[in-house]
Amino acid sequence: MNTDTQILSAQNINVIRNSQQLIDNVSLDIARGERVALIGPNGAGKSTLLKTLTGEIAPNHGNVTLFGKPLSQWRDRDAARVRAVLPQATMLNFAFTVREIVELGRFPHCAGALTRHDRIIVAEAMSAVEVTAFAERDVLSLSGGERARVHAARVLAQVWDAPHDVSPVLLLDEPTASLDLRHQRVLLQAVSEFVKRRGASVLAVLHDINLTAQWADRIVWLQRGRIVANGSAEQTLARERIRDVYEVDAEIARYRKSQAPYAMIDLVNE
Repeated sequence: MNTDTQILSAQNINVIRNSQQLIDNVSLDIARGERVALIGPNGAGKSTLLKTLTGEIAPNHGNVTLFGKPLSQWRDRDAARVRAVLPQATMLNFAFTVREIVELGRFPHCAGALTRHDRIIVAEAMSAVEVTAFAERDVLSLSGGERARVHAARVLAQVWDAPHDVSPVLLLDEPTASLDLRHQRVLLQAVSEFVKRRGASVLAVLHDINLTAQWADRIVWLQRGRIVANGSAEQTLARERIRDVYEVDAEIARYRKSQAPYAMIDLVNE
């Protein structure tokens, strides 16, 4: 594998739990500077696949490599310097300030005491997702959407300045789920700017098909633990696929020829 292009790679992954096949022979490569969205209905295996790519779940068959090296051979601290993971839910029961939460992302890079460089990165990450205004507030006093943005800032801060001989990796599980319309776009724009600036590789689990089509370079469609389509919005967004995967009807349209297609979904049961 060319580690200059294929940053994260999964080959023939199978995950079986309680006699159920959750991931069925999935192979997936994520290249440098690529924004990949993983979509599919509830129970399709999206979060399971993401956890397998992070090493949280060990596959029953197949292997996952990061920069050409098996995940099992990475030391936790070394991996944390180049790859950051935003889980679907973050349990937090301590009254830290927003700034302190974001500072946690810098711990893989420092010996405990944050440097001026670390604090600059924390400030930049908070600004990117618009949480600077409540930096000194108790995070437990925030709304669910505000907390989600705080943890997104923490994840960005973690790999903001990954070693310059590698491209940082972001693995995001439903990062926009609790955000309002504006902040969905703020977050995804911040991720896009990070990709552009650092050549980062991103895999994000998303649910909004139209948001996905406008943002992602590539869309991976997952159904019953299998990849059923893998390509750009132009290549994969089709009425028949939405019907097969989501069991709803849709019309595919576009605002302009130069823009990605979007789905108009009929929610009325005729």
